[in-house]
Amino acid sequence: MYGSDWPVCLLAAEYSEVYTLLQHTLPQGLSEAELEDVFGNNAAEFYRLEV
Repeated sequence: MYGSDWPVCLLAAEYSEVYTLLQHTLPQGLSEAELEDVFGNNAAEFYRLEV
């Protein structure tokens, strides 16, 4: 599950840089569905949000 510390991260980098850094630290070869889980679906399920 991805969660940023925005706007605090702006003290060190732009949000897009933080996002890109995470993308580069994830394992290679994740499917689109797995990436969607990391970047939103897991949080929505955990917090019981309707998407």
